[in-house]
Amino acid sequence: MNANIAAILQYQADILGPKTAIVHGTRSVTFSILAKRAAEIGQVFREHGIQPGDRVLFFVPMTIALYEFLLGCWHCGAVAVFMDAWAGKERLAHAAELADCRGFVGVPVAHFFRVFSRPIRRIPVSFWAGRSAVRPRKAPSTAVATTGPDDTALLTFTTGSTGTPKAANRTHGYLRAQHKVLNDHFSPSPDDIGLVTLPIFVLTNLASGITSIIPRFNPAHPERIVPKRLLDDIDRCGVTTASGSPIIFERLADHCLLTGRKAPTLRRLFVGGAPVFPRAVEKFVTAFPNATTEIVYGSTEAEPISAITAPALLERSAAPQRLGLPAGTPVSAATVRVLRITDGPIEAPDMAALDALTLSAGTVGEICVSGQHVLREYYRNDKAQRRNKIIIGTTVWHRTGDAGYLDESGSLYLMGRVKNRFELDGSEHYVFPIEERLCGLPGVRMATVQVMDDNLTLFVESRRGSTGPTDAQLAAVLQDLHLPTDAHVVRGALSRDPRHNSKIDYDRLRARFIAVQQIQKR
Repeated sequence: MNANIAAILQYQADILGPKTAIVHGTRSVTFSILAKRAAEIGQVFREHGIQPGDRVLFFVPMTIALYEFLLGCWHCGAVAVFMDAWAGKERLAHAAELADCRGFVGVPVAHFFRVFSRPIRRIPVSFWAGRSAVRPRKAPSTAVATTGPDDTALLTFTTGSTGTPKAANRTHGYLRAQHKVLNDHFSPSPDDIGLVTLPIFVLTNLASGITSIIPRFNPAHPERIVPKRLLDDIDRCGVTTASGSPIIFERLADHCLLTGRKAPTLRRLFVGGAPVFPRAVEKFVTAFPNATTEIVYGSTEAEPISAITAPALLERSAAPQRLGLPAGTPVSAATVRVLRITDGPIEAPDMAALDALTLSAGTVGEICVSGQHVLREYYRNDKAQRRNKIIIGTTVWHRTGDAGYLDESGSLYLMGRVKNRFELDGSEHYVFPIEERLCGLPGVRMATVQVMDDNLTLFVESRRGSTGPTDAQLAAVLQDLHLPTDAHVVRGALSRDPRHNSKIDYDRLRARFIAVQQIQKR
């Protein structure tokens, strides 16, 4: 069997033909036309010397053109090197050098970067992705290039908030396995119409024969999404499922609650990419009464790991003595273990060694996962491979870097990043339980706690138009959590991750605090 992911589109096009595949604004494309365009662009790549296995750098926002070129790249057997919409020329240059790219596909601003970046400028073949059609010189073949399951299909990058971005090596077999897990767990209906705000999930919809709606927004700034426009897209297209980052659906929920508008066709809502605390879940339930809301936990290297419905999350969050953020039961394709926290690489030559590191139910450690949909390796990064992977025979265990535990029933709870834990007065603390309590206070949009210069420091971002919680309210939370009540309080906007704009970038937050302190000491 041809493992090429583009072969799935060709299969769906043969079956579905005139069914709409993607809608973006006023443009739309059917499955058959999309497959035809993929074949044409694949032929154009061949005519420009792009060979199977060559890497092609992509800097194209979520549009129909992105998927025409992406599928065209796979059609000819090449590898897509995908960059997020928020990437700058430094990240593009790093990707171009790391992957030794032979081709470049970009929108006008991306080609502007070529003027100022030698690594990007050295890429020999370039294409403009836009409304103007790219046509081959001769009729293309509909036959998709043959690839094996271990051949690389796609390179994507971590955010790099803790250093140099890591390139995730997604093979054709991996993408197929990930699609199967998503399809099996979420059980989409053939008549679903899905609103998608993350690029990879359009591919899942295409493989499932589902129409994808790309909303009118700037993927580089999901926090700037216009809720009314998003709701108009949902109503106009009859959207039944929606997926994306918490910031997008929190803004949409706020708009619905303020205006009284609903999303009557929306049946299922999937939220992930950042922690979702109970207060936000309550908002989703109230704003979207016709929809079943599910919170998905995963990462670049393993998506999904677990999932939990809104009612279950709220029920478990209300349980007395509960600690951590409920993340639900691991999906059937994922095997999850919680290992003793180790700051360096883990050497486990066999399962007996891994068993010795595995913690009992209720004990907090580092969450590790294995499965067919778990990334096996990073691209040309032995250091990251040693630090994040445990390989036993043919099984790869991925260390998520997240702290958490499994309860007696096998349900997963998240405590925050392992590296953000801290010790005070001989006790170890994790940030998620503290953040959850702080975010439950009146007027708080986002908050966290860090130890800076051996002192406990609260970082509190208030909602627009609110003065936020009083110092007394903050002190009461700290007292309940057995933390010093005289913590230093810093109020203002918190640093966020660039991809989802929904979770705290702790490294940038600490760096900003240190920089401000140094300025104040002068």
